[in-house]
Amino acid sequence: VSAMLDGKIALFLLSLRDAPAGLSSHVVRTIDDRPAADLVFDGVAVPAEALIARDGLALLERAWDEATAAVVSEAVGLMRKVLDDTVAYTKAREQFGQPIGKFQAIQHQLANMKIKVDAAGLMAYRAAWLKDQGLACSMEGAEAKTFATETALQVCLDGMQVLGGWGYTMEYDIQMYFRDSRVGPIGAGMVFFGWGLLAAAAGVYLAPRLADRFGQLTQRDTEFAVKTILDAMSDALARGHR
Repeated sequence: VSAMLDGKIALFLLSLRDAPAGLSSHVVRTIDDRPAADLVFDGVAVPAEALIARDGLALLERAWDEATAAVVSEAVGLMRKVLDDTVAYTKAREQFGQPIGKFQAIQHQLANMKIKVDAAGLMAYRAAWLKDQGLACSMEGAEAKTFATETALQVCLDGMQVLGGWGYTMEYDIQMYFRDSRVGPIGAGMVFFGWGLLAAAAGVYLAPRLADRFGQLTQRDTEFAVKTILDAMSDALARGHR
């Protein structure tokens, strides 16, 4: 959780299994069954050992590259699965004495889906390669996340359209992919954040360079905080997620 400390947004790690007085929660259902909860804080006293980072905003921005890579990879993988399933359906589904995949309108729809999938994949690979080389990739990551997550949602809609009435039912997995894709433009920073980074890179407005803010933290600080957060998330998933 975040809270103001010495004029900055600090990050704290609290456990609901040993929650301090005043902290309560209730599970919130999401459309794709991801774990979520509504937390209520009422005069909560946080122990000093719960502090993860005094400058939480800078830490989150620095860790944003890793989170972006994970979200983009999920979006690209989801799109590839949607395309594969849709192609398989067009080969099996017959109308007017032939598979619907032989109709030019369907072929054009599949071709456009493939273009979107490949474009998102290439943007994801570029951002991942830059990160792997230790090079700055915040802008490339913003491009990849914005494009891939929004495109994944559109590819799901395209696939559902090809399936016709069956795409509106729960009989095919594409309804699950559609629900899964909806979190992409929201998770790990909404697309508005990415648009802001890209606008700054294009010179639309002046903004402080992320590198300047990242420089306030050491790599060891970042790795420790990210590991702590991921461990907590993994523990939550192991205890309750599907």
